[in-house]
Amino acid sequence: MSCYNFITKVLHRRKYVTEMPPSETEVVQSLKKLLEDKNRELKLKEETIALLEKELDDKDAIIKHLHNEIDKFRQVVKPITQKIITKQLNLGDEKPRIKRQAISAEPLNEAVGDLHITKSPKTAT
Repeated sequence: MSCYNFITKVLHRRKYVTEMPPSETEVVQSLKKLLEDKNRELKLKEETIALLEKELDDKDAIIKHLHNEIDKFRQVVKPITQKIITKQLNLGDEKPRIKRQAISAEPLNEAVGDLHITKSPKTAT
C-alpha cells in the first residue's frame, strides 16, 4: 500500500462520511509530518548506533589491553613454573634430607658416625 493511500484512509476515518475526501494540501501536510517523524526516529536510531559503536570500540580496546596483560603474565609465570617443576623432579630423586633443629656452621655429612673427636689433654700451668 502506498503512503498516499494510507494517508487517505487515515484522513477518511477522521472525517465524517458527509465531508469531502482530503484535499491534496492535507495529504501533503500529513506526508510532511510523517516524514519529519520518521526523520526524527532515524536520527535517534543513528545516535544510538553511534553511541553503541563507541562503547563497542572502548570495550574492544579494554579486551586488547587485558589480552596483552595476560600474555605478559604468562611470559613471566611460565619460566618460573618450569623451574619449580624441574626442581621438584630433581628433589624427588635424592634421599630425603635430615631435618635439623638449629643452623650449624659446618655441614653435616650423611655418615655421622664417621666423625672422630680428637681430645687434647689440658696442659698443666
